[in-house]
Amino acid sequence: MQKRNVIQIFWLAFAIVFADISYAQQPSPATNSQLSDVPTMKADTPDQQLFFCTTRIEARSVDGKTNSIGTGFIFNYKIDEQYQIPFIVTCKHVVDGFAFGTFSFVQSKDGKPNLGQKCVVTVPSLQNLVFYDNDPKIDVALIPLVPILNYFKANGQTPFFRSLSKDLVPSREAAEDLSAIQPIVFVGYP
Repeated sequence: MQKRNVIQIFWLAFAIVFADISYAQQPSPATNSQLSDVPTMKADTPDQQLFFCTTRIEARSVDGKTNSIGTGFIFNYKIDEQYQIPFIVTCKHVVDGFAFGTFSFVQSKDGKPNLGQKCVVTVPSLQNLVFYDNDPKIDVALIPLVPILNYFKANGQTPFFRSLSKDLVPSREAAEDLSAIQPIVFVGYP
């Protein structure tokens, strides 16, 4: 049963890049007097945490005439037992050739997601941060998360996010056990 859950979580994470706008970053229609009535998400279960593994990426050209919108998901690359490197993983076509990148996250309040409130930062010189594969057929880009977090910190903002890790990727044997029909939940920004 646990093997099946890992596979489902992987496919949920994989589906992030194809999804509609996450409920978590939608503006709340509630007024200040109604905030106590708004349901909260604690983000303490794996399925709830998936909502916070994404960032909306808006890229634009220097002249502002060309734009791109897509999803990035936060992935921790484990170096060893002590060190990890957090990256934003997105499609190459979302950021390739664009000068500026705007990243949106749910705002953090007291270490919890502040639903309806978002942190937004625009990073100049986007291409200085992005890593691409040398193979032009591979539509993947990696953006180190730490510089993005430094931009947020400089602007007095604290984003709430969770990350995915390699242990969610199924082994070859587990992948071979997948059927052609699997339930999928989409999280992200198409």
